[in-house]
Amino acid sequence: MTPVLETLPGGLRLLLDPDPQAQTVAAGCFVTVGARDEAPGEMGVSHFLEHLMFKGSTRVGAAELNERLDDLGGYSNAFTGEEMTVYHLAALPERCGEVFGTLSELLRPALRPGDIHTERGVILEEIAMYAEQPVTQVMEALHSTYWGRHPLGQSVLGTPKRCRAWTWPASERT
Repeated sequence: MTPVLETLPGGLRLLLDPDPQAQTVAAGCFVTVGARDEAPGEMGVSHFLEHLMFKGSTRVGAAELNERLDDLGGYSNAFTGEEMTVYHLAALPERCGEVFGTLSELLRPALRPGDIHTERGVILEEIAMYAEQPVTQVMEALHSTYWGRHPLGQSVLGTPKRCRAWTWPASERT
């Protein structure tokens, strides 16, 4: 079958590639925002927001969202890069409607103050973990040297200092 590209009224583009013999259904949301879109004072915000997406929406809390992801019996994850942030899920074909519903809920983060505080700790641990890996140190040094002050010369993860400084309007209201 030939892949089909659909554009919804709100501008969201869907690429559908049906395979009747597939053992799984996969869905991904490719958000065309990454490190290259961040000013120096915003370094790491795309990555921070990626983490916050898994903390639930205003309708579904983090525990329920993650329970839904687990119940699908497949795989879910996300990553942030220089060019985009990607959220992806896979499950059995008979769970297709639930996959899309859960992905839709994931993409409506509540940005609760407590979640921001908790996730800040997780991200600080992630930054520290990667900082200890020689290959990461080399790649970040190469990017910084080649790109200089351009956003592509910055760390996708951000820095501990930037991570500690993040606030969002939702966290400032309470």
